[in-house]
Amino acid sequence: YNCNKLTSIEIPNSVTSIGIDSFYNCSNLTSIEIPNSVTNIGGSAFKNCTSLENVYYDGTISDWSNISFSNYDSNPMSYASNFYILDENGDIEYNGNKYSLLTN
Repeated sequence: YNCNKLTSIEIPNSVTSIGIDSFYNCSNLTSIEIPNSVTNIGGSAFKNCTSLENVYYDGTISDWSNISFSNYDSNPMSYASNFYILDENGDIEYNGNKYSLLTN
């Protein structure tokens, strides 16, 4: 919350929920890696993350579709333009994993 020095974050696999306002006003956050263990993202978790460009998701599109987003600003894709999904045959490397771009 309000951490302007935060530019990227890797959520650990042990996390199942991202709380309300977790990254609210982290205006310099450009990328986030979310594990498939996350099943709930609280309201306004990504509100005003205006620099967010890339979301790396370590699950399937079906897993992503099952996440409970509390509101518009709880979905990081409300701001990001690129959504990457874990793919061992992917052509994008990030944090030692391979991803495929699903949107841009």
